[in-house]
Amino acid sequence: MHNLITLINYQTRLALYSEATKNRETGRAPESLSDAAREHYERPAEELLRYLLFTNEAPISESIKGDSRFAEEFQSRGS
Repeated sequence: MHNLITLINYQTRLALYSEATKNRETGRAPESLSDAAREHYERPAEELLRYLLFTNEAPISESIKGDSRFAEEFQSRGS
């Protein structure tokens, strides 16, 4: 996940810098973004979203149960 966050940050900075340079040269508004530049960082962002939502993970087929000793010890430390 950290690698995807870093990639998105890098891709976004590259796209914004590239577009700002092009906009300065052509006289367009500094904040305008082309579709190509937007796609440059939206693709990794979509990948990160899918990762955060566990899109390609194996489904859980059995119920998950905790250890009762852990629960008892955890509760005893709270008071």
